Amino acid sequence: MKLFSIVFAAWILAYCHDISAQEAKPRYFYGSVNYMFPKYTEPLASRASFASRVPESAHIPLHIDAVGYYFDYKKLTLIGGVMQVDIDRYSAYSEKLQVEYYQPSFSVFHYLDGQIGSGLFIRGDIGPAFLRISSNDQGTEKFNPGWGYLLGAGASLSTGSTILLASANFASKSFHDKSYRFFSLGLGIMIKKAN
Repeated sequence: MKLFSIVFAAWILAYCHDISAQEAKPRYFYGSVNYMFPKYTEPLASRASFASRVPESAHIPLHIDAVGYYFDYKKLTLIGGVMQVDIDRYSAYSEKLQVEYYQPSFSVFHYLDGQIGSGLFIRGDIGPAFLRISSNDQGTEKFNPGWGYLLGAGASLSTGSTILLASANFASKSFHDKSYRFFSLGLGIMIKKAN
């Protein structure tokens, strides 16, 4: 699976490079921060539920599109790749539980209005997913890679070369017999760079 993930990432980069070589199209750099509402299967669901009930516990659930790189494929469509990072952290006193997902994804934005960067859009991502769970009692647990996808919709406002986005997303990640889902709401920014 690791070899496939490397090949998958290399294919995305090669495809994007091929597009840029064919035509002088603008590039788009994207990032976002989202508050997420995770839903876990057992046994992680019980651990997260217990951690959330500890008095004075702090809970930080974030979905981050850390690095996104896109080209316009057609008049209203952007294609490229994005690195998704999900962090769900519970902490109280010296106790902690932290769930982390990493997912390099093939990603598509499609605008429903007249131009890229303005109005309503839909989004879809798919790629290999990696899971790590850290806690005081069980240390760091790593799991075999799985798969994940994200479906989203939102609205954006273009201010020249800067595009501001607000979106709602549903995501699912599967690791053999484990499946985790979350809904998220967030804000993002996309920077348009002309070649």
